[in-house]
Amino acid sequence: MIFNHRTRIVYLKLKNMKSMYQTVWLFLCAIVTLSSCVKHGDIFQPKEPERTADLVVPEGFDWSSTRIVELPINSPVSTVASFFLDEACSAEKQIAALMVPEGETTFKFDIPNINKTIYVQYPLETGEIRTLKREIKEKIKSKAISGGADVMFFDQPQLSSSGYTQFINIPNGNKYGTLMFEDTWPETGDYDFNDVVVNYRIVPTYDMSGVDPEASGNTPAKDIVINVSLKICALGGNLPYDFAIQIGQTESHEGSSFNASHLGDITDIESGNKDITVEKLEGTNFPAVIVKGLNSLRGSGYYNTVIKKDNGVNVSFKIRIKGTLEEQQRRMQYGGFTDPKAFDYFLINLNNHREIHLIGFAPTALYTGYDADNIAGGTYYYENDKGLVWGLKAPGTLGWAAERHDIMTVYTEFKRWVTDGGYTIGPNGADPLQWYKYHTTDNFIKP
Repeated sequence: MIFNHRTRIVYLKLKNMKSMYQTVWLFLCAIVTLSSCVKHGDIFQPKEPERTADLVVPEGFDWSSTRIVELPINSPVSTVASFFLDEACSAEKQIAALMVPEGETTFKFDIPNINKTIYVQYPLETGEIRTLKREIKEKIKSKAISGGADVMFFDQPQLSSSGYTQFINIPNGNKYGTLMFEDTWPETGDYDFNDVVVNYRIVPTYDMSGVDPEASGNTPAKDIVINVSLKICALGGNLPYDFAIQIGQTESHEGSSFNASHLGDITDIESGNKDITVEKLEGTNFPAVIVKGLNSLRGSGYYNTVIKKDNGVNVSFKIRIKGTLEEQQRRMQYGGFTDPKAFDYFLINLNNHREIHLIGFAPTALYTGYDADNIAGGTYYYENDKGLVWGLKAPGTLGWAAERHDIMTVYTEFKRWVTDGGYTIGPNGADPLQWYKYHTTDNFIKP
């Protein structure tokens, strides 16, 4: 074919149109390809996280299934009061029984996120019992303290006697809580959270009988006795970690004046396994005890995470805390034991002194290598740069994931709780604030 000027112009126009059509055709093909990934008219979404390590943790999420509630009380005389989480004021839901001093005092309690009301009972001069009700503000998306600022006034309370016994139930009522740990600090693990699983119940008690309430603050008082009941449920890790408890690392504005020297004897030790012992943990700044011998349960493999061999090993003991009358009263009344930081549950490896705590708890003075070991890069102690943690605590008796099964695949509301703080109700009305109540039957080991 011979090209003249006019035919060349026509040819170039046709060529450009062909190129444009090819571009449009490729674009349409891309749209069709993307559309094939969308089912039933849904908007295209990236792949959902399939494991805990992939979760996007909101800034400030504290991994807590409980919250601090402040309760200001004003009484014309020193009296006593009992605190409950149910209208029936039953022993099964009792938080504490404490002395209320004359004037205004703000009590702090650590209660489950799901509870919306506290009931307070106190005796009247007539001998009758009066019950007051206080609504709790809704949990908000922060670490802020909950509770009402309004003062609760006691009318005509009975003057307290020196024979009153004070106590605090941790967790509330007569139930056990559950602690779950990953033992891979500072590396991330498989997040089955079954490397160490422990049920716990703590009851600090102060018997005032025989103590003169008018005595000087320097007068020695009776010991506070902390009754500790544990159950070693499962050990899915093979590193030689033991379980420990440190007492008194509180944030109370009143101050509890705890130090290691206040730790008295550890008494009435009972263990379901002769190789498991309880001793003072020396070298810490605060009173601390260690439950040693967990390796005897691990043997050559795991304990209760592949096949459940038994119902766990019960360990109980009493920790005695020494102090003056003034110190003991302050510890019982002003957050010495009701503060969420009052009891620091952690793992310790005595071979290298590594420790694994819940988020926000500083290592003890024994673990001098924390800063050097910390490759996690999180804002708080024992949190990594993605906001993930190595320990969980829940106010109930929980089952756990079978070996190497991510906790998110076993507890069906766990992801919603973490990523949304528990504010979006799940299928069939499931409440993520109670994530520990919703689980699969597969790969789940009953407590």
